[in-house]
Amino acid sequence: MKVSIILPSNNKEKTEQFIKQFNSLRFFRGFVDIVIIGNGQFKESPKGLWNKDCFIKIDEDYTDKIIPFAKLRGLGMAYSSSDWFLFLDDDHFFEEKDKREVEEILMKSLVFLDNHLDCGVLQLHKKSDKKSSFYIKKNAHIWTDRGLFIKRINFDYKKLSKLKGACEDLLYAYEVLNTGLLPYCLYNCKIKRGCNLPNDYKENNNESYKEKLLDENIIGYIRKKYGQDNWGFYGNLKYLGYPNFLRQMIKKQLTNLI
Repeated sequence: MKVSIILPSNNKEKTEQFIKQFNSLRFFRGFVDIVIIGNGQFKESPKGLWNKDCFIKIDEDYTDKIIPFAKLRGLGMAYSSSDWFLFLDDDHFFEEKDKREVEEILMKSLVFLDNHLDCGVLQLHKKSDKKSSFYIKKNAHIWTDRGLFIKRINFDYKKLSKLKGACEDLLYAYEVLNTGLLPYCLYNCKIKRGCNLPNDYKENNNESYKEKLLDENIIGYIRKKYGQDNWGFYGNLKYLGYPNFLRQMIKKQLTNLI
C-alpha cells in the first residue's frame, strides 16, 4: 500500500517544520510520499523533502485571499498515484514524547485500511474517552482534524478546482462514499493542531469559511449533487447528517447505523 500526504501550505517555515517531524517517523515514511503544494512564497522546494519531485509550486500568492483548498488538494491528488491520500495541514505537529504513539496509530491505520476493503474514509480524532479502536462514523462532519485518510477512486480530482472556500475534505470524502464505501474513525490520535478549526477561523471572519461563500461553492455543490435543498453544514456539527442519498447507501450496508 502506498499513501500520499497531501499538504497545501502558504508558509515555508511551517512546512519545513512539518517535514522535519514526519521525517522522524521512519517506519511510516517507508509507505508515504508527501505531496506539497506551495504558493508564491516558496522560491524553492522546502528543506528536508526526501522526494523533490513531490513539490508543486503555485505561482499565485493566496496568503491574504480566499484559500483555494479544493484546487490545491485536487492538484496534489491528481499528481499522486498512491492507493490512499492522507490529508494533513501544515500546522499539524506532535510532541517528541508522543512520536512512538503517533507512528503506531498511523501504522495501525494502514493495517486497518489494508484489511477493510469496505472503508473509503478514515478520520483520525483527538483525545476521547473512547478506546483507541475503529468505529463507523455516524457524524457526517468529515474534516481533516488530526488526519484524514481518503481512498483513491476513479475520479477527476482537478474538476472541482473552481469551487472556493474551505471544507474540501468534506467534499472529497463524500465523493468517495458515493461509490458505496464506508466512513470510519479512530480516536485518541496524538497528532495536534496549531489552531482549532473551523471555529477559530469562523470567529476571526476568515474569508474561506464564510457561510455565504461556502453555500455558493462547496456546500452548495454537495446540496445540488444529492438533490437536497434543505441540507445544511452549519449549526451543531456534532449532529450533522449525511445527505439523504448517502445516508440510504450506508444504511443498506449497516442496519440501523444512522
